[in-house]
Amino acid sequence: MPSTKVLVIDDSIGMRIHLRQILESAGMVVLEAADGPEGIEMLKVNHDVDLIICDVHMPHMDGLEMLKVAHEQGLLKTIPIFMLTTELAAQHVDAAKKARVTAWIIKPPNPKSLVATISKVLALESGMSGAR
Repeated sequence: MPSTKVLVIDDSIGMRIHLRQILESAGMVVLEAADGPEGIEMLKVNHDVDLIICDVHMPHMDGLEMLKVAHEQGLLKTIPIFMLTTELAAQHVDAAKKARVTAWIIKPPNPKSLVATISKVLALESGMSGAR
């Protein structure tokens, strides 16, 4: 069975390192992008991404705008999306719902909770859509 492939999009290298350590220790493969445009490019060449963890506030293109563009380009299809942020502002949560965000994760994420949530979401996705 292939490993779960997660695309982490965050402008903070420290947060990307932290997430990589959490996810790789759980046996996942991690791809990284530093901002929205780079995240879109990563999705264009990596058609086997199982899940995206994306920061909201980034330079060049914020996470919600990146998701909008990626949806318009047909890059997301059924990929679950976790938004990673320090924000709980209602307008961001509403925008995330419109962007079909699966989960809203507050920084810094709890490692056990994050891995458990990813496992649960991917199990639900695979049950609803059959084998990937």
